[in-house]
Amino acid sequence: MYQNEAPSASGIAASKLDRSSVFFTSKVPPQSMSYEGARETIDATMNAVGSKLDGYVDLFLSHSPYGGREGRLGAWKALVEAVEEGKVRSIGVSNYGVHHLQELEEYIKEVDEKEGKGKGGVLSVNQVCHLSDYH
Repeated sequence: MYQNEAPSASGIAASKLDRSSVFFTSKVPPQSMSYEGARETIDATMNAVGSKLDGYVDLFLSHSPYGGREGRLGAWKALVEAVEEGKVRSIGVSNYGVHHLQELEEYIKEVDEKEGKGKGGVLSVNQVCHLSDYH
């Protein structure tokens, strides 16, 4: 969405910094808030930066709670799969309200009960931006 992933990863690679000293974060943009959209976003990010960042992104966020329940939970499922595949180390959300977090918490619990502990994913971050951040 910000069109800065590839240049940022190139800068990191050129810096010769140890990969463990860099924390790289990306997001699933609002217009991609679905299972398919999130998978495409994650794959595009990995194609753009994976080889420069030792094959993984440290944190991937769902940018905002758009897309309705089905879209949000579909995007979350795609993020969980990216962790299972080793593409992403941690996942989270951005600008989720309490009811969105409760929805996700219930979903994670249901999946864990049906498929096994950890299969619903681990919510590591809720990045919250305030309007005053944009002034």
